[in-house]
Amino acid sequence: MKQLVLLLCLVHLVVTLHTRRAYFLEKGNSNILRSGEFLVYNGLTDTLAYEIKSSFGSDGRHFEIIASPSKEVVGKLMVKGEKIWREATFEVLDNQTRQWKMGKLIRHFKFWSPHQIDIEWDGPPIKHVIPGYMWYGTLINDRDTIMAEFQSRRLGKHAPLTYDLHVHSDDVPDPVFLFYVASINM
Repeated sequence: MKQLVLLLCLVHLVVTLHTRRAYFLEKGNSNILRSGEFLVYNGLTDTLAYEIKSSFGSDGRHFEIIASPSKEVVGKLMVKGEKIWREATFEVLDNQTRQWKMGKLIRHFKFWSPHQIDIEWDGPPIKHVIPGYMWYGTLINDRDTIMAEFQSRRLGKHAPLTYDLHVHSDDVPDPVFLFYVASINM
């Protein structure tokens, strides 16, 4: 038992050392936040970092990631088809270049295992491995490098749905990973 606890502490320490940024996404139980909408807090300072908001248009559902406190839109996502979607297109603002990058979230439906959502964008594709349906996952690039990890938690039956997101890379703008986690909940 002591060895298991020691191993878990060591794994947590190694993962924490490589985390560049951490976020805490909160769904909330209010009617104010719809499916796919989240409040995103900085995992280190507990301050609001982003809001993921949605609206409906004639061409589908639109999501925006709004940076806090600047209120600058740093990501846009468009989903066609409300109930079952297979592909969503997005644009994210790259903080380093100040250029908009485009991409897609592609959902693969599998009857024998949880659905998988892959990311195709202006950079190398990103795959979801260790699918745990909506509960946990690791996102890797085409060189098998871990880009980000997420895990959901619900502290009680009526508690809000929350996700922890650990970003391990500066190669991909954070809104790409935020859209990924939000898309699981759509």
